Amino acid sequence: MLRHREQVNRGHDERPLSNDEIVAKFHDTIGTAASTATSEKVLDAVLSLGDDTPAADFAEACRG
Repeated sequence: MLRHREQVNRGHDERPLSNDEIVAKFHDTIGTAASTATSEKVLDAVLSLGDDTPAADFAEACRG
C-alpha cells in the first residue's frame, strides 16, 4: 500500500494554485455540465468581473 499525505492542500494560502491551474480546474468542472462554447462565455464573464460589477451584467455576459 502506498500512502501520501499533503500537510497543506493545494489552493491553500500557503500553496496557492496558479491562474492556469484555476482555469484548468474550471474547465474540468464545467465540462461535465456545459458545452465548450458555454464554458468559454462563463469564463470570460468571470474574468471580466470587477468589484463593482452588477450581478445583472454578469448574468447577461454568461448568456452571451
